[in-house]
Amino acid sequence: GVDIGGSTSSVGFETTDIGASHGGRGEANAKPPYGSFLQPTDLGSKANCRGGGAVRIVCDALTLADAASRIKANGCTQKQWGSGSGGSIWLTTRTLAGEGSVQANGGDYQGLYGQVGGGGRAAVYVSEDVSGWSGTVEVRSGTRGELLGGVGTMLLAFPDDGDGAHLSVVNAHTATETLE
Repeated sequence: GVDIGGSTSSVGFETTDIGASHGGRGEANAKPPYGSFLQPTDLGSKANCRGGGAVRIVCDALTLADAASRIKANGCTQKQWGSGSGGSIWLTTRTLAGEGSVQANGGDYQGLYGQVGGGGRAAVYVSEDVSGWSGTVEVRSGTRGELLGGVGTMLLAFPDDGDGAHLSVVNAHTATETLE
């Protein structure tokens, strides 16, 4: 898979002892989300460690072969203070196939006194065929036993299969809302 690390300097809104924000707010962070959900290109924000990177892929055919295949722009996981926010992933392809995932998740927290990062932003545009893809797109907040940050944004633009357009918000691998 591809794992793109993000900023180690101030990008977006830098924090230290609270979870960083991007597409969703970091835990205990009052600063607003930033960046485009249509064409996400911003790096995730740094907290006590890096935010997620920014990935832009334009291709004719994209195959994420198996469940271990991932395109990731996740925030860092922290053991003290605040975790980084998820970054940006913007994919444009004619066909998408395989079982792999796209992740712009906020950083988790593994200690007692610190906060998780907010989710990033992902936009996936497929112009012709997505029937061979069974993977996931994740923009969840970081976790510390439970989800405490804000979910990021996800835009899935797939060819109309006669069933209309779909928008899903994913947090902790569970679709929390589907609009049709």
